[in-house]
Parts: sequence; structure tokens; C-alpha cells
Amino acid sequence: TIEASPEGGLIKPGYYSLDNSKAPLLNPVEYEATTQTNSWYATASFDFNKIFYLDGTIRNDTSSTLKSGNNNYTYASIAGSLILSELLKTQKSVVNFWKVRGNYAEVGGTANPYQLNYTYYTAGYFNTGNGNVNIYRPQTILNNPDLKPQRSKEFEFGTEVHFLRDRIVFDGAYYDSKTVNQLITPDISASSGSLGAAINAGQINNKGIELHLGISPIKSKDFSWDIDANWARNRSKVVELADGLQVYQLVGLVGGASIVASVGNQWGDIYGSDYVYLNGQKVVDPDTGLYETASNKVIGNVQAKWTGGLRNSFRYKDFSLSFLIDVRHGGDVFSSDMYYGLASGLFPETAVDGYRTSIPVLSGVNPNGQVNTTPVNTSVIDPNEYGNNPNDGYAIVPDKRFVYDGSFVKLREASITYSLPKSLIANTFMNEAKISIVGRNLWIIHKNLPYADPESAQMGGLYSYGSSVGSVPTTRELGVNFTFKF
Repeated sequence: TIEASPEGGLIKPGYYSLDNSKAPLLNPVEYEATTQTNSWYATASFDFNKIFYLDGTIRNDTSSTLKSGNNNYTYASIAGSLILSELLKTQKSVVNFWKVRGNYAEVGGTANPYQLNYTYYTAGYFNTGNGNVNIYRPQTILNNPDLKPQRSKEFEFGTEVHFLRDRIVFDGAYYDSKTVNQLITPDISASSGSLGAAINAGQINNKGIELHLGISPIKSKDFSWDIDANWARNRSKVVELADGLQVYQLVGLVGGASIVASVGNQWGDIYGSDYVYLNGQKVVDPDTGLYETASNKVIGNVQAKWTGGLRNSFRYKDFSLSFLIDVRHGGDVFSSDMYYGLASGLFPETAVDGYRTSIPVLSGVNPNGQVNTTPVNTSVIDPNEYGNNPNDGYAIVPDKRFVYDGSFVKLREASITYSLPKSLIANTFMNEAKISIVGRNLWIIHKNLPYADPESAQMGGLYSYGSSVGSVPTTRELGVNFTFKF
């Protein structure tokens, strides 16, 4: 990438061009990274009398972004499955198929480029009176020449059972993974000359269950109805970080809130200011009429309690209809949109008579346990922080006010398909032909986050978890698919 900007403002306002710079341009900031990973890979599969299957893989990587001695790492996997229905000869019984399976796998990962040694960027020049001297600045991340590859280890076991000639299918799995030597860049004191440090740190454990149930209540020559249900739950816990590091900020939010990984807790806790409570009631300061707050509290967590889906598929002769309902239960979202919107009057609930002129009495109790009767003292609200709004907004409430339940129920997908009769394509080069009308993200049936789709994060990566900022309507997709098989 190459970045450059005008210096000293623009000669002609509104004309955004480097040629329109008032002062001489600084040298552009150029960034180019070329990485290389050399690998070898091997795999083997064994079949023992159609009863037991064994698969194994091994891979070795040599990465250019780690120093010699640390840049070569090997990881492997092994998976086995036992077909009990073959072993026990149950194919013609109620249980016509039964398989148990298990696997163990390791995965390695390397660092980003330019994290081993210092690199410098041009930062302009200094006029000494006898000419210009170039100025350079180091990158803001403290480098670490001893970085190691991170590694994940996971085992999984499960079973798959078919009943009544596949009219009922059950599949269940349990997994447990551990990630160690994670490559992270925690914040450090700016007095060190850097803002963060590249380190290997910590251990995060993930455990979860995945279940699937398929049922075919009706299956005949002309009509069939199939139901597929999925349910999953994952728990991610931070076991340890680096020595002396108990909390690692993953994402910084507005108002001083943040999404963190903290030792001993679930990954993705939301830290921020919270109300002070007395017997479950919010405490109001009797002198100001405002809520008392406590800083640096856990006010939510971005992980869903569980996710699920339900698909119904119907077929009548050459026509078929299918739709998928998608569900997420739990998983908190901090809404920066509501944080600013309620204070600035962006949303409809602020457009009511007296919203900025009436003086409310906030619900809650005083520290002595008595019901609050003190009106809000507007003189103590900073006028630069929308102090003319005594009813709501970040000037008078803590970050907890803007944490919402990210649960939703969606009509994720629906389709109608017509299959051309075999008689029409019998003498052609086609074996099958279909036309489908498909829709995706068609309807948010239920949600708790106001004015935004809980999945509409504008930024990727870690910002896609638990943060709603600058949200725009999500896209509803409609399309036509043509399928031909030869």
C-alpha cells in the first residue's frame, strides 16, 4: 500500500487532490509485505473390511515470518470410525446404520510479517536551514525476535445413528480444543516508545456440543416431508495469558467500554461502567438525582448461549419447497449506535414532547434503600456531552445501558424448485434439469437489538463480535438458479 496526504491544508477548499496541498508533500508511506511458507504434506487412509476406517495426515511448514529455529513446525491429525451396524449386523433392524467416530488434530500458525525486528517509516523531513533532513519513525508494535508458532490441539468424538431405514437420523458430537502460544499484541505503556508488544501468550480452551436430528414424517412416491434440526453450544474460557497479564483487550469500544479476554473467565467479556445496585435496585445519588456508577465491571459477554436451526423441505411430484429458520440465543451486543443516538436525538423515542425539557425522577432507590424522589440536577451534566438531555444518553447513564441481548430468530433461506420431468429430457444430453427461486436473509422474525441486525457488524475480525456501530440494513438476496446434470 502507498499512503500520502496534503500538508498544511488545501489551497482550494473542497478539491481533494495531492496537487492541491498548501505545503510541500511529505514522502508517501509505503508498505509491502511478501511472505512465504514452504510445506510438505502426507495422508493415508485404511479400510478394514468396511467396518473400521482409519485416516491420518501430517504436515510440516517452514515460515518466513519466524526466525530460524522457530519457523519449522509439524502438526498431524488422526481420525477413526467404527461402523457398528456392520459389526453387529443390525442393517435390517430398527437401527439400520450406526457409526461411532473420533479424531485428534493439531494445527500450527505463524506470525504476521515484520514482527521480529524493527522497521521504520518516513515521517517527513526537518529543515535545518542548510537543507532538509529526513525523519523516520519506528512502528508502534514492539517487536519480538523470539516469537514461536501458535498451536491448536483438538479432539472430537461422536456418533451417527439411522433408524427405520433412514426415516430418523441422529448425529451428535462433543469437541474439546486448546490453543496455546497465541500470537497477540497487548497494549503497553506509551512511555516505552511503543503502543503494543508482539508476544506468545496464553491458553484458551473451547468445549462444545453439536447435535443434528433428521426426520422424514412422510415419504411416498409423489410427496415427501423432511425435517432437519441443528443445535450447538460452545464455551470458550481463557485459562492463562502472559506473565503479569490478567486482562487482554480484544476490541476498544466507545465510552471506555471494551471486549476482553480475562484469565479465568469466558472469552469475550464486555467491560465497562455499570449501575450500582442495592437489593437488585439501581442506586440514585440523592444529591444529583443521577445514577451512581461503578467502573470496570463485566457488563456482558459476546458468546451465544446456543445456536440452532430448523429446515423443512417439502416435495410434491416435480415441485419442492424448502425454508430454514435460524436461531441464536444469547450473546450480548454493545450498541455504539444507541450510545450516541439516544443522547443526540437520532431515534424516534427521543422525538416526544418534553424529552429535553422535562426534568425526570430516575427510577431506583437511594443508598438508604428509600425510593428515589430527587429530580435530575441538570447543572451537573456536562453541556458538551448532550447535557440538555436529562432523560437518557451516555451523559447520565453507564455503559451497561447500551448492552443488548443479541438473540435473534431469522428466516435465513427459502427456495422453490421445479425439476423438469424425465420425459422432457430423455433424448437430450442432460440427465437432470432444475430451476429454483432462492431467497436469503428474508425476514428477521425476532430480535432484541433496536434499529440494527445483530449480525450487521461493519468491521470484520474481532469487531464482528458483540459490537454494533454504524450499522446499515443487511441485504436481502433473491436469485434464480439453473441446475443441469450431464
